[in-house]
Amino acid sequence: MRRTLPILLCLSAGCSSSAPEPKREPNLARAEIEYLSGNYGRAAHLYEQALDAVDGARRSDVLAMIGRCRLGAGDSEAAIDAFGDALTAGPRPELRVELHYRRALAYNALWRPAEALSDLMRVREASDSVRGAAVRAEEFQYRLGVTTIRAGDWRGGRALLSEVASKFPGTREALDAKDRAAMTEFRVQVARVRAPKSDSVPSASGDHLVLVGHFARFGEAVREMERLRATGHPDAFVVP
Repeated sequence: MRRTLPILLCLSAGCSSSAPEPKREPNLARAEIEYLSGNYGRAAHLYEQALDAVDGARRSDVLAMIGRCRLGAGDSEAAIDAFGDALTAGPRPELRVELHYRRALAYNALWRPAEALSDLMRVREASDSVRGAAVRAEEFQYRLGVTTIRAGDWRGGRALLSEVASKFPGTREALDAKDRAAMTEFRVQVARVRAPKSDSVPSASGDHLVLVGHFARFGEAVREMERLRATGHPDAFVVP
């Protein structure tokens, strides 16, 4: 993401240097410190306490921060709820796009690719300038590619990932590594099954698009992929 500091840096102060800075709500100031320190649970609690003191666009900002904290703490369901509340609170265009993007990350963490893809399509529909203010182009395309594969379109997803690799050298590998460090489940997808239906390679619909197994470690998924490739399934690959 392009923002490296929380969006609340401008919540309690006018973003014009000529305007006097009003007094900041104590909970917001403390929440910001906890967020920057990586204490996401504590920060979320403080942001929630501050909700009663804010309204209008500032409310969507605080709800967005609650979602960020919940996502950072690994509570994807709570993050989805907070991002949804922020979207209904009337966020500015750039924040709206970011909320859809971050909610897609939360859906993907729960392996709900259809819902994640719906949010990513909303991001894709935004203008280049608005989308660029919310997420880096290479990061968005990578997430879109992975989610497209998870949703069943392996050709479209792999084309997107190949474009990331060619346009932004090293980006895909870096994000792959980041995902592997954070995830606890991997699957192997077989793009086209050429062998008869069996217990190890179940048929999805005739002869293509099946997911095989659930693996807690990336290395285990890679070994299964290599086994499948060696036994007549050269298109098998790991789905993060």
